[in-house]
Amino acid sequence: MRAWFIDATTRMPPHTRFAQLRTDRPSELATFGLIDFRDLWALADALRLLRQAGSLTEDDEATLVKWFRAFGEQLVKRTGGGASLHNNIGVYHDLLVASLAAYTDDRGVLATALAHACLRVVVQVRPWGWQESETGRAAPLHYSLFALQGLIGLAWLGRHCGIDVWSHGNASRRTIPMAARFVATNRRLFSDYAADSIRFDDRIEAALRMIPADAADFDAVADLPRQPLAHPERLGMDDGFMPCERHRGDWAGMLPQSALPNATTLGHT
Repeated sequence: MRAWFIDATTRMPPHTRFAQLRTDRPSELATFGLIDFRDLWALADALRLLRQAGSLTEDDEATLVKWFRAFGEQLVKRTGGGASLHNNIGVYHDLLVASLAAYTDDRGVLATALAHACLRVVVQVRPWGWQESETGRAAPLHYSLFALQGLIGLAWLGRHCGIDVWSHGNASRRTIPMAARFVATNRRLFSDYAADSIRFDDRIEAALRMIPADAADFDAVADLPRQPLAHPERLGMDDGFMPCERHRGDWAGMLPQSALPNATTLGHT
């Protein structure tokens, strides 16, 4: 943490300017490059664990807050920001902005990002759960699940912070449970399923276990056949899961207890 974010001689500048740089247009910001920073959303929780363990000084934490606030601001302000993208990149843009705002206690930014997430679900999940922006890709099941997992992360973060994305739904059933049902019931029709069917089955099962019973359209997944996870140790950040989640027996909820807001961070109990 000190090498990457605190020490002035080694730390990274708080921007994504050179992420996925295009050699043919080096001066152009590649909006999709922010996806290379998608794992930072889980880092905010790791920082809370370090703080609870007494491993960070007050000066360390002040510097970290400054860095992550600057990084979040450039995500929001940069030209062609990912918030406007109706695909997995847009999902992880919202998740990054919201999680970093929760860590830095920027409540207005957090509320805006989570409110935007409610609208994103309705726009991005087509009627009956189809994610049009992902099914046209070369690996359609992977990207459908990758985007779904990001939406699940957003929904859990929102619930912990007072904006309940899980309860957001409408008559056209454009909800996260419907997106989960679509991939679960149609998995064998995706061109990439056969290449790693066991892992895809695990990813789908883990996603289903993370949907709370009071979510809008929970009935869409309540009747689906369920199965044990074959290799939960294989599931990780590349799939959109928090690293520590693989060790949870029930896989219920995206965030561990340490990520819940408290009176000193978000003003919630």
